[in-house]
Amino acid sequence: MELKTLWYFLRIAERENITQAANELHMTQPHLTRQLRSLEKELGVPLFSREKKRLVITEEGIYVKQQVKQIFALLAKTEEHVKALHAGLTGKLYIGAVETLGPLYVPQWLRQFRQSFPQVTYQIWTANSRDVLERLDDGQLDVALVRGNFPEHSCYDSISLLKEGWIGLFSPQLELSNAPESTPLSLDELTGHHLIVPAQRTREIRQLFLQKGLEAHILCEFSPLLNGIVLAEEGLGVAILPASARASLTGHHVLTRPLDIPETSQGCLVWRNDRKQTRVAQQFIEILKGLYK
Repeated sequence: MELKTLWYFLRIAERENITQAANELHMTQPHLTRQLRSLEKELGVPLFSREKKRLVITEEGIYVKQQVKQIFALLAKTEEHVKALHAGLTGKLYIGAVETLGPLYVPQWLRQFRQSFPQVTYQIWTANSRDVLERLDDGQLDVALVRGNFPEHSCYDSISLLKEGWIGLFSPQLELSNAPESTPLSLDELTGHHLIVPAQRTREIRQLFLQKGLEAHILCEFSPLLNGIVLAEEGLGVAILPASARASLTGHHVLTRPLDIPETSQGCLVWRNDRKQTRVAQQFIEILKGLYK
């Protein structure tokens, strides 16, 4: 497959319209159609179905579109890094972060890094830990600020940042608001309430209740963080979140209480140890290692 043909496919897939894609690419529609048919023949699958004079991307086409977008993202990143090698410590640092930890760490890290390397620019992407790690594994990120534990002999190196407890987040209208916000909230108290939980933590939270012989009544699994906050604010249930989520509650009319459980959430900065880091990423990691000895 030629990159040029993949680029043509991506433009068609973004528009699902050959005429619009051809105009954008400044080429004729018949020539673009031939390029698409050539790619479909090479792959042996239809990438679009033709329905009433319009294109509808197929399941195979959606998969190819996702992969091709990653290919061109990696090519752009490679170009930037090669230019950085030639010009000195310039270029872009690609950071992924979970929503609850990003505001606590990323701004201060960038402020400190910019003092030494003012020519570096940044791209920051936020999601849950699973999605951030997937981007790191795909090579779209240099470093990732996530939750979890990473064994020494894994494909990741890491810097441990914090261990924190969990909180229950709820509307002031719920009866849970009768106790002071510093009063621990037991799992027994939560059994009479619907729960709103991070999608990637559902199994873990169910297990916490089962260990005490209780049932977790999960109303909704959410992502991103704002969805959980808003649902709890509307009184639909109690959201269970890491304690650092308090930093994201400004402007929301909600209350919190710490959960009375021993389990903690571990925050780490991680990067792949099985691939060569860019000079920008190397310097960034070294500075943070010095900060968190």
